[in-house]
Amino acid sequence: MDSYKKLNNELRQVGVPDFKFMEEIGGPVDSLVNTKLSSRPYIDILIKYLPKLSGNELEMVIRALSEKGNTKALPAIKDIINKSDKHGEIILWVAENAIKSIGK
Repeated sequence: MDSYKKLNNELRQVGVPDFKFMEEIGGPVDSLVNTKLSSRPYIDILIKYLPKLSGNELEMVIRALSEKGNTKALPAIKDIINKSDKHGEIILWVAENAIKSIGK
């Protein structure tokens, strides 16, 4: 099982629901990104998976962490920016936007 599936399973186990929209079903990360559900109770889980992800999956987790006051996520997000050569421009943009959204 890949890391993103493990992340979604771990979030399900702690009560984050799957995301349902127009007969499409997404995982718990989709719920954190696309609803008003706060990621704060799950911040440690999300941070744990950041270094294990890339591409769209990494983008989704960064977006899930992009919540005002989630300062605990800042070091991990800044680490992604520092490794920008490993990630594409979109990831860099999403990470910088997350820092602004978090408010530090």
